[in-house]
Formats: sequence, structure tokens, C-alpha cells
Amino acid sequence: KQQWYREYREANGGEPLPFVGRYGADDDAETIAEDIRSALSINDDMRKSAAGLDGFLRELVIRSEDLGILVMRSGVVGNNNSRPLDVNEFRGFAISDDLAPLVFVNGRDAKAAQIFTLAHELAHLWIGEGGVSNPDYKSPSDEHDSAVERVSNRVAAETLVPSADFRARWQDGSASVESNMQHMSRHYKVSRIAALRQAYDLGLIASEDYWTLYEDMALASPSSKDDGKGGGNFHFTVLSRNGRAFSSAVITSAAEGDLPLGEAARLMNVKVGTLFSISERLFGDRLSLA
Repeated sequence: KQQWYREYREANGGEPLPFVGRYGADDDAETIAEDIRSALSINDDMRKSAAGLDGFLRELVIRSEDLGILVMRSGVVGNNNSRPLDVNEFRGFAISDDLAPLVFVNGRDAKAAQIFTLAHELAHLWIGEGGVSNPDYKSPSDEHDSAVERVSNRVAAETLVPSADFRARWQDGSASVESNMQHMSRHYKVSRIAALRQAYDLGLIASEDYWTLYEDMALASPSSKDDGKGGGNFHFTVLSRNGRAFSSAVITSAAEGDLPLGEAARLMNVKVGTLFSISERLFGDRLSLA
């Protein structure tokens, strides 16, 4: 899918995207995160207007696609609901390409975890390094095997939960750690574990408190809550699994006669007949697909 989209962009005069590989793994995480927040306009107004975790994730996906990033989310292989993806094996991956960067998020993960994974994969693109990711809150940030994973985790945390703002909102001494975690989680639209980890990395809580609370939260919050089916609406599911940018390109190419219908259906993992209803969903009308 990514290779086809790259060729599609090349054929249509697509320009390289300037943010891909703009930084390196040795650059400051806060600087990279600030650039991502600026590109996606992540701020308090966006968080307040988002309808919960679902709304925040949806808005992040839309804004990422508006930048030219292919974003695909699914909890199964292809469209086969009998072959679920295991969050214990991976949470997402990124393909770094300045013409067709792609992010995949494991849709079987909880929504808050998907938000962090998306931010993590965006960090991969900004430093120009693809890879399969499984963010680990159990290990200290400086003990992750890969330098790319270490900086991507820090960038993701900074993108979603900026350190300076987090410190300012932290109620040291006037509220319990648990109360702080609830407040931070709601405000930043992240999981309590992600907020807890940021507090730990910033030295706001002691190591023993972190581990105790982490174990409690991990037990209370199973990581896999979403079935990847997109709320039960088939067309919504297809668009989520393929991404709107990719789906629009495939349908447009088929409508223009540049892509055979069978190939278009294969690329989107659907039957040929489904392409017509997808085109209506995307463009408000059934394009002439012949």
C-alpha cells in the first residue's frame, strides 16, 4: 500500500514532505516534540474541544493525514476478523519516507494507548527512522535497547504531555499522586500510566511510588480494549483500516481509469462492489468507476 501510494504521489508531482527526517536521534526531544505540536496544532483548545479519547485520537489522525501522512488503524490482518493483531507483539510501526510516510496503529489497543502509539510513530517520522514499536513503561527510558526508541518515547511523551506545562499543573503536596494522575490524564487525553510515567521521568514522584502505582494501574487497565472494528460501521472500519488519504487516492485513481477496479479492491482489502459505496462515503457521490 505504501509503495503504491509513493508511486501515485510521484506520478502526480508530489513534493517531499519537509518534516520527515528533519531531526536526528541525537536532537533534543523537547525541540522535536514542540515541532510536532506546532505542525498538528496540539494545544489546550484542541484538547478541550475533543470529545473524549475517541475524539482526540480522531482529530490527531485527521491532522496527521492533512500533513501528508498515511495513517492506518486496524486490529486484524487485512479484513479478516478471525486473525486479530496481538498488542503484546507490537503496538504500531512507521515507514519513514519523505513522499509517502506511513503510520500504522494496532487498533486492538486501548484508545489512550493508541494515542501514545500514534505520537510515538510520528516521532519516528520526524527523526527519519522507521521501525516496529512497542512502547514499554516498565523499563526506565534510558534502558531501552534502541536510541531511536528511547528518543521516540521521550518525544511522544513531550508531544502529548509537555514537561513545562505538566510541572505547572502538578499539585505538589496539595493533592495525592493518584489525584494528580486522574487530573493529568483527563486534561492531556492520555492514559493514567502515560501521565504517571511523565511524572516519574520528570522526578516528581519517587521510584518506589512509581512502581507501586504502575503495577496497580496495569492490573486495573487491560491494554487491549478495542476490537479494531471501528464502532461496528463497515465503511468507517474500511476507511480507518486504510486511512482516508490512501482510500481517496485509490478511489480517485480508479475513477480516472489509471487503476483497474480489481487492483483497487485488492489494495483496500475489499470486494469491487464496496468501492462504489466507499467513494460515496468519501466524496458524497458514487464516482464513475469503470
